Amino acid sequence: MLRTAFLSALISLAGCTPLQKEKYTFAGGDFSEVTFETDAPNWIVNVGIATSEVDCKGFRSAGKLFYDAQLRGGGFLGGLQKLNPIRPDENPKVTRLVPANSTLQIQASAVTTGAGVYGTCGPVTTKFKTGDFSRFKVYVGLKDGYCSLTVTDIAGNSRTGEPIQCK
Repeated sequence: MLRTAFLSALISLAGCTPLQKEKYTFAGGDFSEVTFETDAPNWIVNVGIATSEVDCKGFRSAGKLFYDAQLRGGGFLGGLQKLNPIRPDENPKVTRLVPANSTLQIQASAVTTGAGVYGTCGPVTTKFKTGDFSRFKVYVGLKDGYCSLTVTDIAGNSRTGEPIQCK
């Protein structure tokens, strides 16, 4: 029974990952910086970047985020979580260099499994323009089972980006 549930989760997970397995790499030249962050408790968040001018095309994996709420909670459960050999490594922040003065698309999707619970959200996608050596924070939030992306231009301390619908 447990094995069947695990295999079903893996199959579902494989079908719900919209991001390419190919990793995003910065080609060089003038750059801006994008930092992805999350505090979605115990959700594995996949983030991707596309520099294509065509909406929803060319996404490459920028990394995985994981905020381990049990580990951060401490106590008995936090101690057990430290010993858990199959838990993902906590990684609530990933920073990537991206081309300056370009249109950037960001996409995130999330999945959680455990204790008989399976959930997915996303993909959610947004696009925005980068400037000369600008810095952006992309916050991936989760509330009531829905993913959200908030992009903040750190220098201007202002929100930016427009949501786009990708399948």
